[in-house]
Amino acid sequence: TASAAQFNTEKLLWLNQQHLMRTPAIEIVPHLRKYLARLELAVDAATIPEAKLVAVIEAQRERTKTLVEMAQNSRFLFTRGVQIDPAAAAKHLTAEARALLAELASRLTALPDWTAAAVHEAVQALAAERSLGLGKVAQPLRVAVSGGTVSPPIDLTLHLLGRDETLARLAAVASTPAA
Repeated sequence: TASAAQFNTEKLLWLNQQHLMRTPAIEIVPHLRKYLARLELAVDAATIPEAKLVAVIEAQRERTKTLVEMAQNSRFLFTRGVQIDPAAAAKHLTAEARALLAELASRLTALPDWTAAAVHEAVQALAAERSLGLGKVAQPLRVAVSGGTVSPPIDLTLHLLGRDETLARLAAVASTPAA
């Protein structure tokens, strides 16, 4: 007997993600640029350097299933300041975490080169010196710079965000009282 065909949305999303993961990032750039242009950004999406969009695609492609989702999840990289999720702040931006972030900010300020590797080393060193797991430093840092608890690896996130914007966001968190 024949059965009615069913449309499987999850399978379609999985297939789309596989396509995003296998397509060369450079080919996805114009499509991501189009979706970013629909969002409120601090910059005109047309002026975002191609190399930065390639890096964003490579950082986000395993975490997103659609270009709309990729653009939304990358929005924080192209804005001035960040809207921090109150629940994430309550959980991760405690007074103790803010003190760690202040120490980390001074270390990041002193970095001669702003690379993902240099940022990773600074975060790792602080965690090791305080006998903390990397997540105890990285997760508050992620919330402070991205506004939420999900982003690409924290070293790559900070590299993509840039030194000035990262430090500005850390300073903003330091100047607001813990919840």
